[in-house]
Amino acid sequence: MEKNDPKLWGISREPDIKRRRMNKNFLIRTINSVNVHNRRLRETSIQSIPTPSQFQSSIDDQTEKVATCAFRQEQAVCTNEKRKIENIEEDISNLEQDDNGDDSKLSSSSSLKKRYKMKEMSRRRKVER
Repeated sequence: MEKNDPKLWGISREPDIKRRRMNKNFLIRTINSVNVHNRRLRETSIQSIPTPSQFQSSIDDQTEKVATCAFRQEQAVCTNEKRKIENIEEDISNLEQDDNGDDSKLSSSSSLKKRYKMKEMSRRRKVER
């Protein structure tokens, strides 16, 4: 018998063997759970990669959203411009109604009318640019 033999010292090797089995089982369970986790990650990552057709449809959706947004903005600008024109026309008609046949007022209302038209034309040119 060797000097380091546990039987020589009266120490049983049974607890050591149990501990090793428990460690081995624990390691096996841990490795299995990690493998399962990795497999699930791979499956979900493969599913999350878009196919070319899905990618194209997402680009089309984004393009459509941008186009509708631009169209709505264009409509809003147009309606604002229409309101401005209507307000100017109302002002002009009010000025014409206020005119009681006096030539000085008539000339002033026509000059106002020309001034409004010039301003409106310059605004339209700026918008077109």
